Amino acid sequence: MESSRSTTDTLAADIQRAITSLPLAHRSEPLNGELVDNPQDGYARLQDWAFVQGFALVKESSRPERWVLHCIHHHDQTIDCRKTEGKERKRAWTATQAQGRRFSMYISYRKKIGSWAIGYTTREHNHAMNPDQFSYFVHRSRRVGHDKARELARGLRGEVSYKKAQRICQK
Repeated sequence: MESSRSTTDTLAADIQRAITSLPLAHRSEPLNGELVDNPQDGYARLQDWAFVQGFALVKESSRPERWVLHCIHHHDQTIDCRKTEGKERKRAWTATQAQGRRFSMYISYRKKIGSWAIGYTTREHNHAMNPDQFSYFVHRSRRVGHDKARELARGLRGEVSYKKAQRICQK
């Protein structure tokens, strides 16, 4: 029991450190019509805010004048990228994050003002926010020491087995 508490405390501290390292403006909810320099900056700002809230965003589409972003749990089903036949498309021993949620945003170029702006399509989430934001792949790099561990792992490739490298990186 004590081990899980210290793990939870460590995780909470790591999350708080990651949140504190974000620009202050990125921690607050974006305003409808908030201006950004370009869609990449807008996407980074929205991912930062999503991290603070406990979810992640994915790009649904990106046209030159409009990026559509959804909560990672947006769809009812996973998309069939492999174009498999039949009803059962899910790979064995895999999980999906699609849960039929509807939160959606966009970043679009406003010709009238000549600038990029953030907007909402649907603001509501109908799921609990994730208490471990690092479980989303897009947010893993925010963990303190992540870059150092990746660099160490890169140096171990071809030198030791995967299992040994994993144990070394966990230390």
